[in-house]
Amino acid sequence: MGGDTASTASLRELQTGDGSSLRSQAQRAAEQSRSLEEASLAAADRATELRDSATTAKRSEREGLEREAALALVISDSLHKASLLANERAIELDQQAAMAQEAAVFQERLLKFYYLNDQDQAMVVNEE
Repeated sequence: MGGDTASTASLRELQTGDGSSLRSQAQRAAEQSRSLEEASLAAADRATELRDSATTAKRSEREGLEREAALALVISDSLHKASLLANERAIELDQQAAMAQEAAVFQERLLKFYYLNDQDQAMVVNEE
């Protein structure tokens, strides 16, 4: 019986640790999403600046500036897509952490019920 409590304690620690690990991973993914979105906005701003400067540039420089603007816009779009994916990952990890927390709480309640005597178990079953 002493081995049972040790194994259940380690299982409870594992689930709690897993939930906190998932939460920290979700936070990192959310931070990554924010930084990618900031980089995306910076690249979009750069593309706008290049496109604006292409209108007033010499004819020989105009084509190169427009190519750079198009490339900066492609980079901005790619960074934005990566930001959205990182945000989805953060949401998914946060949901998994919540599920792990709920599972840990349920397991704790189940263990408490398991160790009740027969009379207390019957009383709990009849109340629900």
